[in-house]
Amino acid sequence: MRPNDPGFDVLLSEDEIASLMGCPPRDLELASAAPLRLLVTGAGGSIGRALTLSLLSHGHKVTALDRSEKGLFLLLQECAEWSDTIRPEVLVQDLGDYERLASLLTHGSFDAVIHAAAYKHVGFMEANQKECFRNNVGHTIELFRQAESARVARFVFLSTDKAVEATSIMGQSKAEAELALTLAAANGKMSLAILRLPNVLGSDGSVVQIFRRQACLGRPFTVTDSQAARLFVAPQSASHFVESAVTNDLQGVLVPTDFIELNIVELADRCHQLWGICPTYEIAITGLGAGEKLRESLIASHEILVPSPLKGTHLVQTKCSTTHEN
Repeated sequence: MRPNDPGFDVLLSEDEIASLMGCPPRDLELASAAPLRLLVTGAGGSIGRALTLSLLSHGHKVTALDRSEKGLFLLLQECAEWSDTIRPEVLVQDLGDYERLASLLTHGSFDAVIHAAAYKHVGFMEANQKECFRNNVGHTIELFRQAESARVARFVFLSTDKAVEATSIMGQSKAEAELALTLAAANGKMSLAILRLPNVLGSDGSVVQIFRRQACLGRPFTVTDSQAARLFVAPQSASHFVESAVTNDLQGVLVPTDFIELNIVELADRCHQLWGICPTYEIAITGLGAGEKLRESLIASHEILVPSPLKGTHLVQTKCSTTHEN
């Protein structure tokens, strides 16, 4: 199979994801409530598209914002595959256009903002530190401030395991955004949920997509280190986790429970067995890149997990605050 062949860049099917994860994703509880009016930033990305589709399927009204016209085009195509009539409102817009953003929030009457837009590629951001912090921190804080001014009730921020004891520029930017939002929400009227997500399996630019491309081209699977491992969550589980946080009005820092840790060499083996494009394959060890870790975690050494009001999620708290409360 060559790059221009049909199916070369096709997203993973639910069966493929279940095979790679080793089990099907579990559904989280979704509160039965009146339809919400929601703004989703980064709606053209993998998780943004999956989330928007899920929200629409449960009767919510969604404004899908992204600066990628390709991503929004793919979103509308995916919408058309399951419904002839249900569509989000789509806006091609950069979050750095603060004047237009203020107008959107003021007149949108949104119940909640779900902020998924971010630079996420660790390697690229190592060489683009200023732009990474401008987008991942600056735009996030301004979006929160304007949403609060527009009297939006809830703000949901999608963070990452790479923000935990960050060693990369991207991870540091998300950690700084977590802290800034927490401080901003402390004395505010808008509720805040910070959702730390593992790697979404099969998402745009993910290792599984890289393996598929390499398999199609008959090239070795590139792995940074034989001991490297990552946390993975299925796209369906990730979107349900976010949607549940919105509909149940969860607050604080939360993590999902429906994820697995996979050694990347083992993941390569599973991909090869699943696709069977070539009878044999090779693994090329490339070495860890700048900012990369051997393993990742959803909580830092000074944090613990405590029960959340919602099954399938945990709240993250600092050890000192928990000890003080007791």
